Amino acid sequence: MLKKLILSACIAGIGLFISCSDFNDSSTLGGQIITNSDPNRTDFTRSFEFFDTLKVISQYSVAEPVDTTIGAGSPLGTGSPLVGKKDSIKIARAIYGFKHDTTVRFKNYHRILKRVAIEISTDSIQRTIYVYSYHNQAITAPVNELVSSKLTSNNKFFKDTLNSATVASIDSTLRSFYALDTAIDASSKKRTNKSYILKLLVASDDSIFTLQKEPKLILTYDSASVTIIDTLKSNYSSNVQFDTPEKKSDFDSLPVSSTHTGRYAVFKLDLKSLWADMAKRPGFTTILSVPLIITGQSYSTTDTLEKKYYYYISTSLFSNPKEMLDSMIVRDYTGRIGSNAILDTVPAEAFFRPLLKNTPEFAYLYLRGYTIANTTSDQSIRWSNPVITGVFTNNQ
Repeated sequence: MLKKLILSACIAGIGLFISCSDFNDSSTLGGQIITNSDPNRTDFTRSFEFFDTLKVISQYSVAEPVDTTIGAGSPLGTGSPLVGKKDSIKIARAIYGFKHDTTVRFKNYHRILKRVAIEISTDSIQRTIYVYSYHNQAITAPVNELVSSKLTSNNKFFKDTLNSATVASIDSTLRSFYALDTAIDASSKKRTNKSYILKLLVASDDSIFTLQKEPKLILTYDSASVTIIDTLKSNYSSNVQFDTPEKKSDFDSLPVSSTHTGRYAVFKLDLKSLWADMAKRPGFTTILSVPLIITGQSYSTTDTLEKKYYYYISTSLFSNPKEMLDSMIVRDYTGRIGSNAILDTVPAEAFFRPLLKNTPEFAYLYLRGYTIANTTSDQSIRWSNPVITGVFTNNQ
């Protein structure tokens, strides 16, 4: 069945070429040209040859580095970050940024930070969260290795005091802001008005749930029997999601993609066989049609499956998918993922034709599901090997 579809795709390309040419016997000129031509020159079965299917040397996947950039709202577009763990497969954590103006709060540099309380809410009850200062700690570290505060609640609202280790970490971060600001002041000879971002990260070992609203920090300073309370509201938030350590190595070796964890499937294609195939066919030096057949084995999604995907084909190998984000092409597909069913057939001849000049040895195909804006939907897809064949034509 697959061979028939490949053949059909190639023939369709040839048909388009012929139908768009001037050799049309419905016209007087066309009829005369075809009638008076040498039959050997107009025998189209001798003008086109199929080349062998390209070999897939290897298939695997690569994930984007965990993004700790924070902005206005979650990158997933929800403004309500996810936290927790999904089936020992992936981990979601939330980063909150608290804008700290050193000009306004400079006086607190000489005071002792005694307590820090946090107010935060969730979408469900009986949850456990871990809160820690993100600075100088690995965002992907297991919660038992973090300097954090463990908070529990029997309802959807948390209001609790962070432990002394977390307070000390926050205090150290704030003092580093003051020290940096003081150095700037000394250099410029005047008081500056700088703002820094205190980053707190929220994690959980529970199944994934959503954090609601923006949290609030209440900082209590003591100095000479005077208590100062400073309240910081979160100005920024983002959501980071990454593979669990036990699954990461499995995913790295499989052609899988995930929109949440920024993972892309990669297929390494052997082009040496293409050039060898062409060398065996003297005169056939033009690539006419190259249908790239995309198939998928299985998928999982947290929402309605959007029948779109991203692809990119290049002679460059990217270890960080972000390097090619601007080049990714989005396409609709009409097929159904599963049982190696064909999803889409991409006309790839425009990529292959320029390669005739330098005949590179390898090419790489990158695939990923479609990111649905303003939702928390995740598309995780296991892709099958692409099928790439095509048609040579001679220049006679």
